[in-house]
Amino acid sequence: MTSVLNDLVLYYDQKAEDPIDALPKRNRSRERVCWEFCLNDSGELVSVVPLSQEGSKKRGTDMLVPEHITRSSGVSPYFLVDKSAYFLGLDAKRGEKLYAAASELHHTVLDGVDDPGAIAVLAFFDAEPSSHAISQELLEQLTGDSAFIAFRFLPDGTLVHERSDVLDAWDEYCNCDTQGLPIHCSVTGKVDIAATLFPQVSGFPGATSAGASLVSFNKDAFCSYGRSSNDQCVNAQITAETAFKAGTALNYLVKTPGHRVSIAADQMIFWTDAESTECDELAQLIFNLDKQFSANKEDAAKLEEIKHKLQQIRKGVPIEGLQRDTRFHLLSVAPNAGRLSARFYEVGTMGQLEDNFRLYLQDTEMVGLRGQSLRPGSFNYYLRLTAAFNESSNIPSTLLSNTMRAALKGFPLPDALYQGALQRMRVDKGFVRSSRAPRDVSGDRAALMRAYLIRKARHSKNSDKERSLTVALNEDNTNVGYLLGRLFAILEKAQKDAVNPSATIRDRYIGAASSNPSTVFPQLLKTAQYHISKANSSVYIDRLIQSVMDKIDGTGGLPKTLGYDDQGMFFIGYYQQKTAIYIKRDQASAEVVEETEE
Repeated sequence: MTSVLNDLVLYYDQKAEDPIDALPKRNRSRERVCWEFCLNDSGELVSVVPLSQEGSKKRGTDMLVPEHITRSSGVSPYFLVDKSAYFLGLDAKRGEKLYAAASELHHTVLDGVDDPGAIAVLAFFDAEPSSHAISQELLEQLTGDSAFIAFRFLPDGTLVHERSDVLDAWDEYCNCDTQGLPIHCSVTGKVDIAATLFPQVSGFPGATSAGASLVSFNKDAFCSYGRSSNDQCVNAQITAETAFKAGTALNYLVKTPGHRVSIAADQMIFWTDAESTECDELAQLIFNLDKQFSANKEDAAKLEEIKHKLQQIRKGVPIEGLQRDTRFHLLSVAPNAGRLSARFYEVGTMGQLEDNFRLYLQDTEMVGLRGQSLRPGSFNYYLRLTAAFNESSNIPSTLLSNTMRAALKGFPLPDALYQGALQRMRVDKGFVRSSRAPRDVSGDRAALMRAYLIRKARHSKNSDKERSLTVALNEDNTNVGYLLGRLFAILEKAQKDAVNPSATIRDRYIGAASSNPSTVFPQLLKTAQYHISKANSSVYIDRLIQSVMDKIDGTGGLPKTLGYDDQGMFFIGYYQQKTAIYIKRDQASAEVVEETEE
């Protein structure tokens, strides 16, 4: 955890210097403000102005405001930017109490500050809430509204929370309010006041709406010797500055598009050390591949650009302008109520990431029905192919972390991932639910199985097996599982050409054929003779069956069972043979068209 916090602190320092998108400084936070209360120099409310960003459907405008710490259901006002319940007492049960608390806070911070804007705000809170001139229609809009309100000082048009004297008074208040003993920070090594609470990070599905903490303690068993859970974040031996920087950086990453992707129940947060367009684009392409395609599905030119880029990476063409020494960071976080659990944390260079992504694209490449490679899937997509009902919620957390680590490091894929793909093929026969009709994913699962077997062969230095696992049909591959898969695809083709059934042998027998061939294939071969006699392509089909059977006989005939590796080879052989048949059919149709035109 120390390394995670340290890298988040470094990222905060990096972004704090950004002239365009700087992160808030200490005692500040970024909030969405939806209303402005415009005050004159006497503190009278002149007008109420709704805010919205031009061209945006979202209400309000993002602003850097005096820090908003997490507040519970108790009374805890915010300084200068808060809700109508505190600024107008618009709460049926606690209105007077909330207004009085807000007034007390502002007097505590601003009393003695010689600033016209500060004096106007104090005059506003000294008046009775009912004395503020607001129409009944606006009062109805503001009552119960959870949106934030800011004060604007009309004589010079400035926002009160941005005035220098007011901010100095706020900083002085925050520093005087700091309590605790100085400690040596376990992250930075600096001496400062210990953090009692880690900033709440909001926006995680599964966490509370108020947010969740990355560092927290709620049981004495989790605490250091001599500490208790009442010490809260102090157990972590981190300073308030470190907690603020790390929490602010994490909040920024979570809420900024392009830095987060959901995989199963976890949230993957990723960032790079350098502000580089090429680094950011590669990271988003790798971790958010599905979104890249879906977001541009109406833009044919952009889709072609993405596909071309993936092809170039797969071929080994270096990405122009990529800073290969730049570090990338990937943090997997699992939200649980008020806490965030760090599943795993990976750090490496963009060069390593590019190389391993290239290997991932090469290992998962598989020919499609039109002769071109299938569109590569994301980590999340392949994981869902192994889950029951194709649901991310059914992916085990251990499988998620192990698969991500293997993909990012070029390691062999987990056995559980491969076995999950085999099991789903036996259960759903390669079809998953979709909005229109069941979708055939046998090619994508074959690609996943190929990647698993290739990496396993590579790791064990079995170069012959690695070379035999080609992208398209390999007629020289003599693995018995692969040959049986090819045979099954040919028998299915014969059946379809003869009778075009509503349920093919794939729907009925593919599970048993892939695990216990000797109990299924004799009957399938017998039935195939009837199908061949009725099929238009009987000579072609019969020749294919005979050529594959000769090779199976050469391996010892039909085995009683197939091992796990051979079962995967079965499904790869099945899909590649099926693809080869369709490609040849399309080529034959094209030749007929050409002859007709001549």
